[in-house]
Amino acid sequence: MRFCFSGIVRGSTLRGLLILPALLGLVCPAAVAGGPNGDIEVSYSWLNISGSEDSFRTQQDLDEGFGLESINLNFGEKGDSRFHLSAWGFGQVSPSEGMKLEGGLGRGWRLVLDYRDRDSFFHLADPEFSERADRWSLRSWSGELRYEGWKSGSLSLKIDHAERYGRFFRPFYGLNEVYSGRVDLDESRDRGRLRFDSRSWPVHLSVEQSWAEYDRQNRWAPAGSAALDPDPDLITDLGTTFRDQQDVPTTMMSASWSGQKLAVAAQALYSSADLDSAGSGWQAFDVDGGAIGSLRFVDTLLASATTDTLVGRMVLTADLGAGWHLRAGGAYRDASSDSMLLGERLLQMTNPSGTALDLSAPIDDAGRFDFTDSSGELSLEYRAPAWSAWVGGLAASRSVGWKRSENSENAEDVNRDTTGWRIGVALHPKGAWRGNLEYERGDFEEYVFRTDPETADRLTLHLSGRISSHVSLSAHGRFESSTPGNSPDSVLDRSSDALGLSCAWTGAQGEKSLGVDLSRVSLRTDAGLILPSEEQGFSVYDMDLLSWALFGRWKAGPLKIRASLRHLDDSGESWPVDSWNCELHVGITVVDGMDVTPFLQYWSYDEDRENRDDFNATRYGVALAWSF
Repeated sequence: MRFCFSGIVRGSTLRGLLILPALLGLVCPAAVAGGPNGDIEVSYSWLNISGSEDSFRTQQDLDEGFGLESINLNFGEKGDSRFHLSAWGFGQVSPSEGMKLEGGLGRGWRLVLDYRDRDSFFHLADPEFSERADRWSLRSWSGELRYEGWKSGSLSLKIDHAERYGRFFRPFYGLNEVYSGRVDLDESRDRGRLRFDSRSWPVHLSVEQSWAEYDRQNRWAPAGSAALDPDPDLITDLGTTFRDQQDVPTTMMSASWSGQKLAVAAQALYSSADLDSAGSGWQAFDVDGGAIGSLRFVDTLLASATTDTLVGRMVLTADLGAGWHLRAGGAYRDASSDSMLLGERLLQMTNPSGTALDLSAPIDDAGRFDFTDSSGELSLEYRAPAWSAWVGGLAASRSVGWKRSENSENAEDVNRDTTGWRIGVALHPKGAWRGNLEYERGDFEEYVFRTDPETADRLTLHLSGRISSHVSLSAHGRFESSTPGNSPDSVLDRSSDALGLSCAWTGAQGEKSLGVDLSRVSLRTDAGLILPSEEQGFSVYDMDLLSWALFGRWKAGPLKIRASLRHLDDSGESWPVDSWNCELHVGITVVDGMDVTPFLQYWSYDEDRENRDDFNATRYGVALAWSF
């Protein structure tokens, strides 16, 4: 099946660019009268793809044609009434575009207006994902008004609106078979925020009250009548009328104070979210192509859910003298969720002669999910002029309770305690080299979910410095492992290693540079599964990723050259792949303030097991940049 997204077209004009300059003229004519200065860069490109175009768009989602690389404009004189306008991405090339206007209105007032639009594309030919396809856009507008005329603090009001539209395709299950469905998206979000930040008080205080409203009215429809596997039962109808609405008011406060020997910071957040949903959903099938009859399933539902969340955190640091420093902290998070479901489930059976039989059953159910997390940590550090060392401990507790259904015989309530410790050392001599090494270990009692580990170990290291006045070097590493608990239901064995090395050279005048990045990431996760036959199974994910990159730039007179070459190779057992990417930009200054830059980009993607998603893509064009 080939999915078509012809109804959704990426923006191809610059009409949106006229909105903010026009608004700027209305808000502050004096700023426009001051005349703009800044820079503009536009480009035109061509694109050639061999292989899977969908795979290329899933990873890059670039197109050919005209594109706005960037606009940066400054209006008005320097000071309280100066405005800055920036825009990027408009045209036919980039999957994202945006505009931002920021400036002063005088007497301590500032205005920020923002517009964003981003396209998302996903479609792979691999059988595991072949019936999944995404093509949607997320568009948002926001405006913020700030008052900074008080010496004691600032006040800001921000509102924004976002909407997601488009469609995606997903498999769904019916009559013990898998069918393909289409979902037309209609989602929106409205938010408002009022915030106060103190400036001259002894205690820095931030208070924020926000409110958000989410609205979702997505609609399902069949994307074909036959099942994905050969089956005589055909789907004839699929649809929904559900509307989900959620209100989320949130109150947040933070405070911090710092003295010569002591510093304290605290944060608190409370949120109460209410979700309401109502509507119907239905599926209809012709059994054996209609030769036996038809079945229609209809659910008419009314649902609601409430989640109350309380979060708090506090950190204290103290200078004990003689190089000793103490750090203590604690965190608390509590969330309680209750849900209710009312309605009717209807089964309509019709034989080939048209005789119908309706069977219905009421739906009246409720559930809950509650959890409470609390933790505390204490660390002691000694700081010397050329080195420092620290040791610390951690204790935490998690309490989880849930009830899947009102008809469940027993509710689940589990408590899980954790203890851990860490030790580390850092070197920071007066020379150019610096580094640190830290080891952490955590031990867990009981388990809440099957993937919770019994032990977790982590080792991290960093090293950076300069080989000479023009050459810098940095390296980092991170090694993690976790083991499952003794319970036969706790089955997760995970290990990961990450190593990186970077080296860069910069010329004496800063007009030439050359660098190399090398990294390796190894990750393996073994998770236990309970198969439909109730036998024990395993899921293994294995990745062994090696990547390197070369990059450089060179400037001589009117010539400016930028180039990069990147290679990625995943030799893990799960899905080995090999890819290349290179770029070349050659800029030429034709007149003062104007550059013409021909460019070339190349991508290669090769999967070892399959070739349906492989591609080679070449994109080339020219960019024009003007500074004034």
